[in-house]
Amino acid sequence: MKFLRPLFLLFIFILSKGNGVFAQNKKVDSLVALYQKLPADTQKISTGLLLSRTLLKQSRNSDALNYCKELQKQCEAAIKTAASDKLNFYKKNFGATYNLEGNVYYYNSDFQKATECYAQALKIYEEIGDDKGIANSVNNLGLMASTQANYPKAYEYYMKALKIRERINDENGMASSYNNLAIILEHQGNYSSALEFHFKALALNEKRADKYGISTSLINIGAVYSNQKNYKKAEEYYLRCLPILVEIGNKHGLANIYNNLGIVYLDDRKVKEAVAYHQKALEVRKEIGDQYGVGFSYMNLGSIYSSQKNYAAALEYNLKALEIRKEIQDSLGIALAYNGMGMCYYNQKKFVEAERCSKQAYDFAFKTGEQEAVKEAAKTLSDIYAAMGNFQKAYQFQSTYLSVRDSMQSEESLKDGVRAE
Repeated sequence: MKFLRPLFLLFIFILSKGNGVFAQNKKVDSLVALYQKLPADTQKISTGLLLSRTLLKQSRNSDALNYCKELQKQCEAAIKTAASDKLNFYKKNFGATYNLEGNVYYYNSDFQKATECYAQALKIYEEIGDDKGIANSVNNLGLMASTQANYPKAYEYYMKALKIRERINDENGMASSYNNLAIILEHQGNYSSALEFHFKALALNEKRADKYGISTSLINIGAVYSNQKNYKKAEEYYLRCLPILVEIGNKHGLANIYNNLGIVYLDDRKVKEAVAYHQKALEVRKEIGDQYGVGFSYMNLGSIYSSQKNYAAALEYNLKALEIRKEIQDSLGIALAYNGMGMCYYNQKKFVEAERCSKQAYDFAFKTGEQEAVKEAAKTLSDIYAAMGNFQKAYQFQSTYLSVRDSMQSEESLKDGVRAE
């Protein structure tokens, strides 16, 4: 079974630059002190937003949300009484608080609340004709569609955001759009085009010396190489990224790097190192409340135990993952968890249970258009039906598996990836 990792999506909010975790904490302390001293005016709103964004960057989600809620009340009150020359400022920042609140809910895996916040932000920005705000909100709605594996809708949102950002020459936003479009293309198995967009994003992030953006691009480039089974190249990009994430104190990114290194080391037959890195990823994700990531860690650990023929432990981890995926309504994650369970039952020669789980996996994957999951479920079903003596269905799903596999990993696609770099 292929080991999967959540792609680290970059969605727009302005991030403060810093020279390490200590510097970041010192900056938070100074921002808190300044915010508390300021009277309720435009400067207090601006300071509060910068503070909230800095807290979220450090994975202090609860603190960021508290300031967000407070800022919304201040903006709402100010809009009712503000002079005409300041009214647009308060409305613009009112929209920004909803985008930021949506980001907090996204990291907390509450995708419904996140979507509601992004939609509210978009409504506010459209009322005042703020193109940058509109693009940010549309981009974030694309992120929600992608998280729910609605890739055609996500692509539509991301392209709409990119066109606005190119028109207003928003390089920070363009880097985000390139990154997110690349992730959609990767999900659809188009690795060469995905790499092309990721390198475009990396170039813009390096041009602006945006360490957060650079780390995002490096993670995603490594992930594409990992999916192409070029593990040496994947490890190179992950290790380039690791010190940057430690420096800026980005725990979300750090968890993803641990997870991805676990994948690389397992495929390099370094099982002990792989388990250690997946456990590290799981610990960080639990610490920051990233349920979406926790589900992936459970599935990856389940796959390792399955490869070691410890099927009881493998089923336990996949069931934990399935419970989380259902809770956050993640169709792709549900498909992967069911397929992991199907493989466990198959290896135990419990073919009826294996067929039931793997068929559910295939149906979910087919519905969402997630090619990697379709491929894995089709392969499992082919093996199951062959073992059951149903060779017609075994041939049918084997054909599906080969077709999807060949379309995703053609030799020309690999060559195009090298040319893109």
